[in-house]
Amino acid sequence: MTTRAFVLAAGLGTRLGALTKQLPKPLVPVGDRPAIAHVVDAIRAGGIGDITANVFHGRDALVAWLGAAGVRASVEDELLGTAGGLLQATHGREAGAVLVYNADVFAPSLDVGALLREHGRGGHDATLVVRRASPGTVGNVGIGREGRVVRLRTTRVSEDPEIVAGEFLGVHVLEPAFTLPRRGCVVGDVYLASPGRALHAFLHDEPTWDVGTPASYLDANLGWLARTASRVFLGAGASVVGAADLVVAGAGARARGRLERVVLWPGASFDGDLRDAIVTPSGVVAA
Repeated sequence: MTTRAFVLAAGLGTRLGALTKQLPKPLVPVGDRPAIAHVVDAIRAGGIGDITANVFHGRDALVAWLGAAGVRASVEDELLGTAGGLLQATHGREAGAVLVYNADVFAPSLDVGALLREHGRGGHDATLVVRRASPGTVGNVGIGREGRVVRLRTTRVSEDPEIVAGEFLGVHVLEPAFTLPRRGCVVGDVYLASPGRALHAFLHDEPTWDVGTPASYLDANLGWLARTASRVFLGAGASVVGAADLVVAGAGARARGRLERVVLWPGASFDGDLRDAIVTPSGVVAA
């Protein structure tokens, strides 16, 4: 049974541009709390209390948040990649399956408990959370009979025919049967370097966002807002005066004007008309 989890939180977040010059990507707010908080909540809801997150960029702020949240920090002096980070975080600890979850994945409907149960029932070496690819696209995962992964990226990993194409969502469970390198990627340097292993796909077709660009970050916030059945969210002490539609305003944020599809970070302020943007205490970032 999977009893531990590893959250990938060490990335530089360069695609978010000015946003990650102010906060490390795992701490950018999605709705009412940081992105990584949604991940930790999902993991705990799935029954796992032993959680470690790797840390590199913005380490002081992340280590402080992780400590307050009861999550162990694995500090990297250099970026080790997904596989190297997992090795450092788990080296010397009790062996067993581990749930790996990207900190920038916002998947509010993902049932981690169901994922773990499916992985445990099937005797799989690894189980990857996969969304079916859009019609006409190839996807980076090919799925065969009974959910077997038969292709990763462009490489065939099984002779079974491909039935469904999908996209790997950055959440997976893997057994200790794999050898992890000191540096490297779990997909490229572990799964693809381990022919014959039983890789399984757990299909999850509900809305999921990669909080990696300003546009997808805005969409993640609006996806969170949709689940509240409201068009505007105001955190503690926040106020928006004027016309507001699809607005998420963090604690203490203040705005005046016509706002549409806007995220206001805690403590941010703005006067005027604005659409498709993120407002931070340091300025406005277009999405």
